[in-house]
This record gives sequence, C-alpha cells and structure tokens, in this order.
Amino acid sequence: MTKVGPLMLITEPGLRESSSLSVTTTVFFNYPEGVHNVLKVNGTGFQECAAPAGTVVLTSGKDVINLATTGRKWYICGVSKHRQVGPQKLFITVMPASFAPRS
Repeated sequence: MTKVGPLMLITEPGLRESSSLSVTTTVFFNYPEGVHNVLKVNGTGFQECAAPAGTVVLTSGKDVINLATTGRKWYICGVSKHRQVGPQKLFITVMPASFAPRS
C-alpha cells in the first residue's frame, strides 16, 4: 500500500494524487474515524473541493472502493478546511483491465 496525503492508503505502489489504475483495482481509504471522511465527487466538485447535496459520505475510517468501471473518479475529504490544508483528495483514471500501470 502507498500513502496518498495524510489520510489515504492505496493498494497500488507508487500511486500519487493523480494516477491511472486498471479496472478491478481495490482502493482503501484508511483514516481516523470521526476525523476525516471520503466523498466521491465529479470533476467540478474535485476542483472546487465541494460535494453536491445528497453525496454519499463514507465515514468508517476503513473505506474500500472497488474500481469496477473505466473512466475518471474523484474523491475528496469533506471535513471543513481539510481540503485546503493539504492534498486530501485523489483523482484516478480507471483504465481497461488490460492496462498495466507504469512502475
């Protein structure tokens, strides 16, 4: 696993704030419960660090997301001011299963 920002642990070695991964990759967000959270947002929400009303908030501290479809995926921490303090957000481009990430 690789740490991304102060709250996220990811299964892929070398993963950065912005990375390409293949379908079937599992992403783990590991953080202190009650201190952080994870919100899946769109590109605008990612840039503005804002989630629209009704966004599902993950709060377990051990959130697991399976990348099942190709495309762009954006995740942010929704705790007030955490997004501005540091890189507590992640952008992933999910590629077909035949894609091999660069090492």
